[in-house]
Amino acid sequence: MHISLILGARPNFVKYAALHAAAGLFDNLRLQVVHTGQHALPEMSQVFFDELSLPAPTHRLGIAGGQRAEQIAQTMAALTALWRAERPDRVLVVGDVNASLAGALAADALDIPVVHYEAGLRSFDRRMPEERNRMLIDAASTLLLCTEGAGCDNLLAEGRRQADIHLVGNLLADTLRLYADPIGQHALPKALGLAGGGYLLVTLHRPSNVDEADGLGRLFSLLRVLAGIAPVVFPVHPRTLDRLERSGMKAALRRLPNLNLLAPQPWTAFQALQRSCALVVTDSGCVQEETTITGTPCLTFRENTERPVTATLGTNVLLPDLSPEAAGRWAERALAGNWKQGALPPWWDGHAASRVWAAVLER
Repeated sequence: MHISLILGARPNFVKYAALHAAAGLFDNLRLQVVHTGQHALPEMSQVFFDELSLPAPTHRLGIAGGQRAEQIAQTMAALTALWRAERPDRVLVVGDVNASLAGALAADALDIPVVHYEAGLRSFDRRMPEERNRMLIDAASTLLLCTEGAGCDNLLAEGRRQADIHLVGNLLADTLRLYADPIGQHALPKALGLAGGGYLLVTLHRPSNVDEADGLGRLFSLLRVLAGIAPVVFPVHPRTLDRLERSGMKAALRRLPNLNLLAPQPWTAFQALQRSCALVVTDSGCVQEETTITGTPCLTFRENTERPVTATLGTNVLLPDLSPEAAGRWAERALAGNWKQGALPPWWDGHAASRVWAAVLER
């Protein structure tokens, strides 16, 4: 079976590592990997292929930047041309990024069956572009692969057939298992003088937190409060960096004591920081899952989450009022070791990729 796998953004590359490792177990699988270019900066793209020893994509479309609609339309046009020349049997899309939506819509228009991994995740907040992407991808998909039970329940409530829905688990657990040694041996925490732990790790990039003046003001207050409690490490996403530079806030942040501003980090470096910190403060969906897998305390600076199992069963706590002062109180609890004990969700066992390919080939 000829499968075209769409990659576009950083979260996709990490999950591709698990899918690539398991693909070799299936003799009747031919994989075409298409990198759309949504994340084009080397530190957001090529570094993952190098660091995780992944083969180069079969095709690179080079479509980056632009408004959401323009990016999706250009990617759809390029994929349509590619798949007319090299028609796959199935298209597999991962997650909720623009590249995944473009792949699902282009395949649907060509009557190529679409498989969606991370199907059914819902924040029920349509202000989020990712939420609209998720719903449209699921509508175009014929096979729906879920990471958690809530995703299956959401799809059934939306009228999808039980036969089209499979609970396969979480590919991040696979990748964390595969790269446990390089993560554990990474020198970055020691190089920053933080090998003993006791620090806070912050990563924020969502539009609601960084695009407007109110969000940037909260971000500055959050970092100031946290840095007054413990050392803070803040790898700055390119989107966040752009907003900070435009607002003139970057220079003010550099003057805050106890704050380490870093460039975006390779995946194993970030995981090493995440493993040894006292608390992660984030708005990232993947980080909520990673911390649940590793048992690291996580505080999510959002009003909702599309990954509820990380909060109901894992180590994640939502901060719906987005208050920097409340975040400071949670940080003090984490530093004191007063955090809830999480548990590993069902099927987050490091073998999700094999279940993905088995479901695709069975269909």
